[in-house]
Amino acid sequence: RGVDTLRAAGLSRPEIAAAAGSCPAILDLSEGAVASVLDFLREVSWQGDCAAFLSAVLGAAPQILTCSAEQNLRPTAEYLRSVLGLRSEDLRTVVRRMPGVLLLSVEANLAPKIAYFVGEMGLEGEDLRKTFVTMPSLLALSLDNNIIPTVDYYVHDAGLGWDGTREMVADWPATIGYSLEKRIRPRIRRMAARGIVLGLVVVGPRAVMGMGEEKFSAWLVRQSSDWSVAPPAGGGGGGGANEERP
Repeated sequence: RGVDTLRAAGLSRPEIAAAAGSCPAILDLSEGAVASVLDFLREVSWQGDCAAFLSAVLGAAPQILTCSAEQNLRPTAEYLRSVLGLRSEDLRTVVRRMPGVLLLSVEANLAPKIAYFVGEMGLEGEDLRKTFVTMPSLLALSLDNNIIPTVDYYVHDAGLGWDGTREMVADWPATIGYSLEKRIRPRIRRMAARGIVLGLVVVGPRAVMGMGEEKFSAWLVRQSSDWSVAPPAGGGGGGGANEERP
């Protein structure tokens, strides 16, 4: 049985029970079906701790076991490797950080999102690779409901422009992973009320959005708008809202 194959691969009984609780279908899988998926995941684990990798990946996304290694998982992994320029260790990191990425449809999910980051935002090469190795969970966000509205807010309302937003995302992708309505927009508004412009904050958008709420409030109280007022017309600050897209 497939369960016996999981035990032989080093998964503990509690781990298998938890996986089966989340995805009961794995209890009916054949030994061959499970073995082919495990072999694929061992390849992805590359030179890492294979047992720990299998435990982490299958603990987070046991549904992977129900997929065909050759028809589903491998084509998805090869697509990511090709379009993002991932090295073997990068692919391992991406799958370890977000195992569910292997369950996403290339045509319906991955391709449109990556096309947006490349075509609209202008991310490419090393910046593109680093963005998704650092935060592969961006690929799980809704393009229409999360990614586009958040990027547009940074570009236009926050005044970073396309260049500033692209640099911000390449430096710290999590800045577009935060909730627009619960964190990003309220903080920008509170800063604007003090005359503080995000693009000119010395600590940068990464720190501003990454602070916990209490720390952000304390930081905001300490700020003076003297060094962070909006630049004069034609001044710097990461590009204006009317800047053309790359």
